[in-house]
Amino acid sequence: MEGTNSTPPGSGKLVDDLSPYCEGDIEPQLSKRIRTLIYCEKDYMVYLDDGMAVQWSLTASYGPLPEEFAGIANAVGHLETIASGRLNPEQYEGFARLLGEAMARIIGDRDPTEAKSIIANAESFLDARSTENARTWHILAAMAVTGASLVALLLLWLFRRWIVPVCGPEPFDIAVATLIGSVGALLSILLRIKDLNVNAASGPFIHRLEGGARIIVGMIGAFIVALGVRSDLILGYINSVPHSLAALIAVCAISGASERIVPSFIKQVEQSSHLKHGR
Repeated sequence: MEGTNSTPPGSGKLVDDLSPYCEGDIEPQLSKRIRTLIYCEKDYMVYLDDGMAVQWSLTASYGPLPEEFAGIANAVGHLETIASGRLNPEQYEGFARLLGEAMARIIGDRDPTEAKSIIANAESFLDARSTENARTWHILAAMAVTGASLVALLLLWLFRRWIVPVCGPEPFDIAVATLIGSVGALLSILLRIKDLNVNAASGPFIHRLEGGARIIVGMIGAFIVALGVRSDLILGYINSVPHSLAALIAVCAISGASERIVPSFIKQVEQSSHLKHGR
């Protein structure tokens, strides 16, 4: 946020009347284009520039600024700074309009109470949209990785007549079960979407990384469980049921969704190893 009530640098010039200026014009004192006009009178103007930053300008006849002006201006500048990267352009425009209204209330109406109320609304808007966007980053990344795994699964299944003779039936079954673990992991994310621990301040990269990593972890878990089943270390009876591959897929999908199955299996193997070593 910028503003002036003195002679600006560069090509800016002081004027005695700001009321003739409208959207699309170059505001004379700051030499910025008026993208969105929030409020304008003869002796003051509040607007959004091309970068959606809140700008304000005063003439010499405006008089002293309200006592609470500095606090409101600092709050607006702070919110503009922390909103960077959290909101999409459409959301940011609405957010910036709220900040502009807060400046208009303190400059135009000299009403700090109303200005603070609007700033509180802007903070609530920013928090809600930030959480919404962070969850979206996380989920879309998870969906992208899941989609890639399902494409790989489809190709694996379509070409199974050529793949199975080369690698053998057991590696093929383990590969299928591993890829299906991504579906379980995605289901887990979607079921606890409201409980996702997100913080938009971290930016989109970390949320996308976490979303994709969660799916990969689910597939790794499914791979470990598939190996355990096929080696009779866990749920060995699945290998003898009529539709063993379907049963294996179901178990691996569940293991991809569960955060307990794989740790429980690892603990079971460790305990078994300790017992054998003790003997």
